[in-house]
Amino acid sequence: MIGIRRLFQVFPLLFCFACGTSLRPQPQTLHFCTLVELSHVLPTELSQQGATPLTRLVLPPDDRRELLIDLRRATHLDLPHAEQPLVSVEHMSPRDLVQAAVVLDVREQVQDDPRYMLQVADIRAWEWRHGRIPAGALVLLATGWDRHWDEPERYFNLDERQVPLVPGFSAEAVTWLVEQRQVQGLGSDTPAQRAVPAYATDDTHQSRQPALLLSNLTRLDQLPATGATLVIGALKVQAGTGSPAHVMAFVPCSR
Repeated sequence: MIGIRRLFQVFPLLFCFACGTSLRPQPQTLHFCTLVELSHVLPTELSQQGATPLTRLVLPPDDRRELLIDLRRATHLDLPHAEQPLVSVEHMSPRDLVQAAVVLDVREQVQDDPRYMLQVADIRAWEWRHGRIPAGALVLLATGWDRHWDEPERYFNLDERQVPLVPGFSAEAVTWLVEQRQVQGLGSDTPAQRAVPAYATDDTHQSRQPALLLSNLTRLDQLPATGATLVIGALKVQAGTGSPAHVMAFVPCSR
């Protein structure tokens, strides 16, 4: 006779077999109500950053189509650690291109200061309202700067050194997010040079860089502070340190 304790142990198994269900893990399903396109159209005529070549679609007489493209044009993905072995776009796992995102909105600050840089105090204030930023998250900075996309001179706002004077992350904020919150990546609706300050590209600061960067995003204001999942479409460029990116955000239903 099976004891009472043993009966309770085997009953769930008998129930599963009777219902014809499997004990194997079931596939995870992404539930969402809204899909937001976060990428700009890859321009063929929009002159960007001085000598940067235009994107060209070549159609020779034999109808062989060729696309000539600068890999950093429009919305794009960068890998700051790509100089390390086996770290390049071609070696990225599909899981690396699906990221849980949080959004820090500084549009109000940018209205008063077009060169506003995210501060650690801003991050702490955000966490007070929304909770701790989870490890491995992708942190997106919504500045509203994407509204200038169709005005290249204003969007890039280059100084005499050809450095964009636009909103972005401060060096202290980058260091804090990477070291204190172990974030996976950063993204912004501004040019790439401001996603991570120049100082962080030095060898002495490699540990302070996130694994990936997204730049020239758009419509970040349509995302919630937490809960969105980003799917990053990138070209598998051999030994590539970056790629044009088609980024979509899956936004869950409001509770």
